[in-house]
Amino acid sequence: MKTTIDLPDELYRRVKVSAAVQGVSLKQLFIEALEAALPDNPARDAPWKKLAGKSSDLVDKDLRDMDFGAYELRVVPEDH
Repeated sequence: MKTTIDLPDELYRRVKVSAAVQGVSLKQLFIEALEAALPDNPARDAPWKKLAGKSSDLVDKDLRDMDFGAYELRVVPEDH
């Protein structure tokens, strides 16, 4: 995938020199820098992902166990 980014001139020069010193292309240097800046596996690191696939079981069980007769719906006007 291609994208365009606008870098300050001095930063671009430093990146270009760094890529040349490392013997890699600018593309490879950017890929490596971005990968180093991001979590190894965002899906694994996201705490909410641990619940993936379990929500329907939890909701169904909770809904079965709830006594909806104990709740009352009240509509309160906004100016109240």
